[in-house]
Amino acid sequence: MSITDKDPQEYPFADLYLRHLWVAVITLPVLYWFKLMVFLHKKLLPSWTAYINPLMWGFVLADVLYNVFVGTILFRELPREWVFTQRVQRHYNRGSNHAGLLAKILNNVDPNHIKTDGA
Repeated sequence: MSITDKDPQEYPFADLYLRHLWVAVITLPVLYWFKLMVFLHKKLLPSWTAYINPLMWGFVLADVLYNVFVGTILFRELPREWVFTQRVQRHYNRGSNHAGLLAKILNNVDPNHIKTDGA
């Protein structure tokens, strides 16, 4: 008997971990792309250059598509927001432990990306 055959109440995070594992192939490159954009526009270049950088516009498009496809798998709902950050913020504000985990990951790349201070 595998962990997926057992009662979901017995393993509350098993489904969540399986969904994350399933989308990791897509998530990791997008996360590294995000990390590159943060590094470029917060450390190397003036922040205004983000508006004219084609890599940043490509990332925005990737973020919208990531939110539509991967976000739907992770949160089990159709998107209400355009980008993944806003979706995670909404779930975090509602007290979702799942969004708390995602907030920690995003905030490790870009501090205070997801507002966790109650604001």
